[in-house]
Amino acid sequence: MPSQRYHVGDRVTVVDSPVECPFTWVKGMNRYMGHETTIASARLCHDGRDWRYEIEADHRYYAWCENCFKETHKIVELPEFEPASVDS
Repeated sequence: MPSQRYHVGDRVTVVDSPVECPFTWVKGMNRYMGHETTIASARLCHDGRDWRYEIEADHRYYAWCENCFKETHKIVELPEFEPASVDS
């Protein structure tokens, strides 16, 4: 299984020009080039070779691959907060 580059909630920027994509770059995707958006869903394709992403900008209409994005802001999970004990 290929490693997953982006996760739901990650902020990404759609690349500035069409790229080779296993899902085929179609003309309608051009309007999102250079736009910042959020990953809305991520799932491994049925063949197990590629991750398929949907984005909020297009209301999850097109199938995008990881080559279609530049990372903008990555969501980082922080450890659970544990308050320090206070001695009286």
